[in-house]
Amino acid sequence: MGSDAPGIAVPFIEALAGPAGVVAAASALFANTVAVYGASYLLSASAGPAFPEAYKHDDGGTYRGEWRGLSKEGLGVYTYASGARYEGEWRSNLKDGRGVYYFPKGGMYEGEWAGGVMSGTGVRTYSSGKVTAGRWDNRQLVTPLDLRQCATAAEGAAEAALAARRVVVGGGRPIDALQLLVVQPVLWASILGLALNQLQIPLPASIAAVTATLAPANKALMLLSSGMLLQPAMPQMRQVSDSTVVVAARVAFALFITANALVLVPAANQPIGRLSILAAAVILLSPISSASMEFARNFRLSEPLMQTCKDMSLFLAGPLLVLFSLAVGALRVLPLGLPGPAQRLEIESLTETAVAADPGGSVTLLLRDRQLLYGLNCVSVNNQSQAASGNLSGVFTAYHHVLLGHRAIA
Repeated sequence: MGSDAPGIAVPFIEALAGPAGVVAAASALFANTVAVYGASYLLSASAGPAFPEAYKHDDGGTYRGEWRGLSKEGLGVYTYASGARYEGEWRSNLKDGRGVYYFPKGGMYEGEWAGGVMSGTGVRTYSSGKVTAGRWDNRQLVTPLDLRQCATAAEGAAEAALAARRVVVGGGRPIDALQLLVVQPVLWASILGLALNQLQIPLPASIAAVTATLAPANKALMLLSSGMLLQPAMPQMRQVSDSTVVVAARVAFALFITANALVLVPAANQPIGRLSILAAAVILLSPISSASMEFARNFRLSEPLMQTCKDMSLFLAGPLLVLFSLAVGALRVLPLGLPGPAQRLEIESLTETAVAADPGGSVTLLLRDRQLLYGLNCVSVNNQSQAASGNLSGVFTAYHHVLLGHRAIA
């Protein structure tokens, strides 16, 4: 559920529909974030966590980390009843690889392990502050070494310990989904933007000046970063049949929800409501979110199948969105006249030019910071679809002549 590329559409929606389109896109962005990090997370969690929250042993110790079957395998943290703790790599239920051991009376060992004991290069730090570095065998120092010669092993052990503490275990509860959701910046950005728009609260002058300067660059950077993140790969052939079923069900669900919303939702009778529904449909038809791979890894799901579904949705998103746009245009679902106040015109001659070219509505043109911004505010009529074509033609005529520097339209 949800999409990986909702933000990509924002610059295009703004260019097509102006401020009203941005409001609709922000609404869809909010809904997409809730769908990905709320609904999709809980749906994936229905398979159960990949690793239990914690496992308590008969000796009173508790293990939190990765498993393979009934054996500790990979990264994990074991806390002993005595207060000692090991953080690092495991193999066949034994400490093996790199890790850090904290002794119950203070002090620590950072280095290599084998068969559950200190074996290899490492650094032992005592509670008194004394440091011993060298090669160890079955807990005993056999070859003293300079501290610098053991630095690589100690750093590797520290990295393994950090990775062990970050292993995702348990999860899948509604409270976990809520915690994941509230740390998403896009959620709060969309909420703040929608709230400011609804309450008609202008931005402070200093923030408005900064955002006006950053906005043109932000659109280009958004598209550039999205292109770098959305790197398609050829779907794995052995997973094509199963992934086709998943992706087809996702597309069918999106179209079903969109069609019913346009007919049954009362807000669909209003241009902004209809635009919001179409924006949500675009998100539903966009590529599967990359967060789905993380969810598959954290829960008992097939990562190869999820990766194939993600790659297939990325290949199909382009043609699907083009066909969807053609259908919207053919059925005249998207209103050409969007509600919203016309902007104040700074050049009187542009007003006269716009009115002469567009007698049925109003064309607003604004010159600011050497940038020409143009918006459309059509007058609502009973038969809007008939009036829109004439108005739109006049708009493009006026816009073309203004760009050429003419002050009057023949």
